[in-house]
Amino acid sequence: MGVALVRFEAMKCSLRRLVCAGAACLAAGLGGAAAQGLLGVASPSVSLRPTVVLSMPLAPGLLYQLQGSADLQWWSDLGAPLRGTGAAWEQSLAVGGLPFFRFKVLDQAPLAWAPETLAGQSLQCNDGLQINRAAFAESAEGTWQVGEVSKACLWTWQRSGPEQGRAELQVADGTREVLLFQYTAPRAGHFTRQRFRGAQLEESSAGSFGPAPAPSAVLAVPTSLAKRTLALGDLPDGSSLTLSREGGGERYLAGQTSAFTGTWLITGTRTARLVASFGPAHGEDYQFTFTAPQAGRFTRQTFSEGIFRDFDEGTFCLDNPP
Repeated sequence: MGVALVRFEAMKCSLRRLVCAGAACLAAGLGGAAAQGLLGVASPSVSLRPTVVLSMPLAPGLLYQLQGSADLQWWSDLGAPLRGTGAAWEQSLAVGGLPFFRFKVLDQAPLAWAPETLAGQSLQCNDGLQINRAAFAESAEGTWQVGEVSKACLWTWQRSGPEQGRAELQVADGTREVLLFQYTAPRAGHFTRQRFRGAQLEESSAGSFGPAPAPSAVLAVPTSLAKRTLALGDLPDGSSLTLSREGGGERYLAGQTSAFTGTWLITGTRTARLVASFGPAHGEDYQFTFTAPQAGRFTRQTFSEGIFRDFDEGTFCLDNPP
């Protein structure tokens, strides 16, 4: 974990190095030592105006949390986590009440990120009863397909966090679709949907979402899931299984990744099985039934120390081949 720590005092600032409990701390206070971060990140530059302006390059691939403190003992998060892109981040901050600020490099960045925009993407939403598809054009126009019926729409997108976003579709028939996406993999995860006519809620559903297959795609069980991800629509926020290597991969659940070993096995014309072992004491047996191209339903049995513990079920969507 790395921390860049900044203190504003007496209209002058310089930087010095702090190292404690294995963490890299970049501190700005009184003194003249150069900043040296164990993570190799650049030192924050500070300028004092009517408000304090803090700027710092955020390394690509890292997840940062800006925090403030009045006493260097208790720290509060300021805003949502920030994804590093390599560009400099800059923001005006009020000094009153919080003379200390720091950037904390989070131990683990999320596996997946909600996109800045949905432009150019097509997604399918599988609630177990039907599959709806949304095509988001480069402009604010798009299409919303319910079953076999496709209708024009205008769409907006708001990214509310590293893994969350909200799409709102104004459909040509006068309805409004609100889609909340929780990403558990790139372009895939768990969704909830509400359809309104005026202020009246007409319908709601939930399940899994993923990239919409090509119109020419046929219903078939893939022979291999190498480098592919299954987004599972289990509650409350979904999970995913990525077959990232031969004989295994990673599961993403509740912000954490866990490695597993397992092999994809075709068991029928529309069915497949994956037995995932997360260690000598824990295993999960997945049964998948494809009901549409790259989508269907699953069941999961959980075992601990060879004893059956739990059963659940839900929908799934499979991402596109690499």
